[in-house]
Amino acid sequence: MSSRNDYDFTKKRQAEERKLIDEIRYKRACIETVSKFPEEEDVQHRIRGFVRFVINTVRNNRLNDEFTEIRGRRPIFFANGEATLYRSYLERICLEVEHEAERIRSTAEKLSMAYEVYGLLILSEGAILFSRKTFFGQDEQGVLLEPSHTADFIRKELEFLEQFIRQVQNEIEEAKRQEENENHSSTFNQIKEMIRDLKKDIHIKHMEIQTEMDNQRESMKILCEKFEKMKTITTSSKPDQEEREHREHSKHTKKHSEHEQQRSKPKEVNSEEPEEDLLDLDYDYEEPENRDDSINTPSYVSDDENTRQQRYPGHHKRLELETRLADIREFLMENQGVPERKISEDNPMRPQERYLVCSFCLAKGRHYSDSCPTYVNVKSRMKRARCKVCLDSRHNTEHCRNEIRQCMYCRSEEHNKALCTLPEEIQEAYKEVEEIEHELDNFKEYYRSPTTT
Repeated sequence: MSSRNDYDFTKKRQAEERKLIDEIRYKRACIETVSKFPEEEDVQHRIRGFVRFVINTVRNNRLNDEFTEIRGRRPIFFANGEATLYRSYLERICLEVEHEAERIRSTAEKLSMAYEVYGLLILSEGAILFSRKTFFGQDEQGVLLEPSHTADFIRKELEFLEQFIRQVQNEIEEAKRQEENENHSSTFNQIKEMIRDLKKDIHIKHMEIQTEMDNQRESMKILCEKFEKMKTITTSSKPDQEEREHREHSKHTKKHSEHEQQRSKPKEVNSEEPEEDLLDLDYDYEEPENRDDSINTPSYVSDDENTRQQRYPGHHKRLELETRLADIREFLMENQGVPERKISEDNPMRPQERYLVCSFCLAKGRHYSDSCPTYVNVKSRMKRARCKVCLDSRHNTEHCRNEIRQCMYCRSEEHNKALCTLPEEIQEAYKEVEEIEHELDNFKEYYRSPTTT
């Protein structure tokens, strides 16, 4: 048992010794592969190479001449309606200038690191301070190799390139505005569209006036029929009234003559006379009551009253308004789940979408295109966008390659939500409901009691 333990211990000890020997060999190999500190001539050669690269990059840059040539042809591009082509040339120049500036910046960083290595070489006594001073007094193609001079030279070149980039970007913005003007419809087409809209409005007004005239004509016809009926009734009752008056007149004349005869005769006491006189008085008293009842209770009053209640002036107009109101309310009930379009100058946007530009007023990072407060109605927005899917003004809907999204208002995939007319139709429907209700209230107030009309 003890021999077995000794064997295991010996084996474990040999493994640890072998591991230690391998680690020492690895460290020695790493020390042997370490590169030596660079020589002074090598550092000077690198510095000269970096300065030479910057100078050659600046001298071989012909982008300024190319920009001047393209800018001189700007009137030709704008006259031919080629603002997009002009903008593409400018964007290419802008990208090339940015690339050249980036190359100069990277070379400047390398040059700065080379100067630092040269300073470390002096500290390690691998180079002489006098030789570095002599090297800094030399020049490369007219540029001193002293660090402050090379830094000023590179800084001025970068400032020139940045100013040149801003100038190119201003021209790009001018080309974009010209491109928008080219995509808009001409003045003649706008006038034609205005005339078309004006004709449509005039036709609608004409139909409304025609409807009102028809209602008034119908009301006048009803009034004329009632007047003729009353005239006929009056004409038919006039002979009966004259006959009754004639009969009453003859009766009173007869009584008067009899009374005169009795006065001319001698007075005789007779008990029957008072009875006859009383009978005559009763007859005279009762007959006018019967005559008044026959005149004051005509048989045609109830029929005319019913007709008056059913058909008064504006009756058909009111029925049309009530029918229209029912249709609008049904339309609003069907679209009660449609969200309202929010119009705001500063609509909160998600942080990852702050770079987006409004397709209509070109405001960047302030609001979405659907909430544009400058172009509120869809009609004005359609004049600014040619594509109904992505709202781009450079291509039509048929040539759009963007992903088709569903409209959040009408669930259609044929247009962008910013061009949906359903929210405007709902707002117009609410306004029309208020107008119709106000007009119906006026009807109720004016025709409160139809019999009085």
